[in-house]
Amino acid sequence: MFNNREIATAVFLAVVVAMFIIVPQLRRSVGPAVRGVVKATFVPRLIVVFSAFLLWASGWILLASVVGLWDVDLLKDSIIIVLALGFPMLLRSVRLTSGPSIARNVIIESLGLTALLAFYINLAPFPLWAELIAQPLLTLVVALQALSKTKNEWAEAHSVLSGVLIASGVIALVWTTAQITLHFSEVDLLGLLRSFTLSVALPIVLIPFFYLTAFHAFSEVALVRMKLRNPNMPRRVAWAIWLGLGLRLSLAAKLTSRHNVLGEARGFRDALRRMATFRAEES
Repeated sequence: MFNNREIATAVFLAVVVAMFIIVPQLRRSVGPAVRGVVKATFVPRLIVVFSAFLLWASGWILLASVVGLWDVDLLKDSIIIVLALGFPMLLRSVRLTSGPSIARNVIIESLGLTALLAFYINLAPFPLWAELIAQPLLTLVVALQALSKTKNEWAEAHSVLSGVLIASGVIALVWTTAQITLHFSEVDLLGLLRSFTLSVALPIVLIPFFYLTAFHAFSEVALVRMKLRNPNMPRRVAWAIWLGLGLRLSLAAKLTSRHNVLGEARGFRDALRRMATFRAEES
C-alpha cells in the first residue's frame, strides 16, 4: 500500500504532466528539450539495454520468490529500487572504469548515510496535505540551490537554500522519531526488516549487470574507433580483441585512440597476440 509521501509524489508528477499538456507556453518552451531527451534515451540500443536490465532484475526477484525470500508485499519497494536506484546507476556505470568502483558506488547508494536517512525518514511520512505542500516547495528549493552554484555572486543565496534543506531534513527526522516513539506498538518490525534487506540485496545483485554494461560500452567505443581507422577490419579481429580483454572492465577502459592499431591485425591469431602484448603493458 502506498504511503502519503508516495501518493503526494504521484499527484505532484501528475500535475506537472497536466501543466505541460494544458499550458501552451510551457509546452513550446520545454517541449523541444523534452523531446530531445526522449529521442536520445529511447534509441534501439538503449531500449535493448533497458529491457535486458528489467529482465535481469525481474529474474532475481523471481528467484527470490521461488525460494521464499520475496512476495507481493515487496513489489512496491522492488519497483522503487529498480526505478529510483537501478536505472540512474545503470546510466552512471558506463563512466566507471573498474568493478570495485561500480561496487563501491552501489554500496554507497544503498548503504550510505544519505540512503539510510532516506529510508528512516520514509518510515513516517507527514500528513497528505503537508506532503502535497512540502514536495513542490522542496523541489523548487533544490532547483534554486543547484542554480545558485553556477555564479559566485549567488553564494549567499546558496548558503541560505542549503540551510533550508538542512532544516527540512532535521524536521523530518524529528517527526519520524516522534511518530515511531508514539506508535511503536503499531510498527511492523518484520516488514521493515524485509524492506531494508531488499533495499540492500537487490542493488547488490544488479552489480554484475552494471559491470557488463560498462564493459560493453567501453569495448564497443574502442572497436568503433578501430573500425573508423581500418574500415576493412575483419569481424574475427574484432572478436579476438573482445576476447583478449577477458571481460576486464579496467582493460577495456584503457583502450584509447593510441590503441587503434590493434584493429590492423592481420587475423584472429595476430589480434590475440597483440592483445596479449596490450595486457602485459597495461597490467
